[in-house]
Amino acid sequence: MSEPVLLLEDVTKSFPAYRSLTSLLTMRKPPRTGVLSGLHLSSASGTITGIVGPNGAGKTTLLRLVTGSLIPDSGRIRVAGTDPVSNPGATAAVTGFMGSSERSFYWRLSVLENLRFFGRLQGLHGIELEDRIEHVLSMTGSGSAGSKRFAVLSDGFRRRLSLARALLHDPAVLVLDEPTKSLDPETADSFRELISALAGEGRTVLLATHSRDDASVCGTLHRLKDGSLRTMETGP
Repeated sequence: MSEPVLLLEDVTKSFPAYRSLTSLLTMRKPPRTGVLSGLHLSSASGTITGIVGPNGAGKTTLLRLVTGSLIPDSGRIRVAGTDPVSNPGATAAVTGFMGSSERSFYWRLSVLENLRFFGRLQGLHGIELEDRIEHVLSMTGSGSAGSKRFAVLSDGFRRRLSLARALLHDPAVLVLDEPTKSLDPETADSFRELISALAGEGRTVLLATHSRDDASVCGTLHRLKDGSLRTMETGP
């Protein structure tokens, strides 16, 4: 059996509850709202693992713990042999993250300028960077948008660019939050085909979704509710 590329063991995460101004003046320790409680997850190389659940269940929190942008209250997380808590930089180098929104892009810059900026942050430069940009734009069907400013792109092209950025540094692990959100049916189908192909090349994919069609490409599907995961049946 393959060693897990993604491993979460007994992971918990909570956030401070909302406090009124009056309660802030008391200087008492703020109460916390639990989101994840003793969560376990294991995914092998070349697999697609899906997370479904109601809004507010903690799906995005789980994904951000995996990428190292949030720190768990307790538990152990490993991503392709890296520890996102003690060494988030190493985790970022092996992980590509596609968020559910595109707010982190620079809207006045062109698609190419955005990808060059984010590629340099991943340590790519020169010919290698230009080759990777050309490759990911071709993979996501975004080549025609290279010279356009991000601000004028349709929602669908913005999603394509978000996936292109996630793939730019050729990560071993893809973490996708609502990957086909705002896409027309034909483009969404092509996205799912691409995700399946990427897993077929050996990448490990973790995705959160509300889409039954997205869930259909997952080899393993978990429902997140009340802070824990329950494995669901997949396939016909």
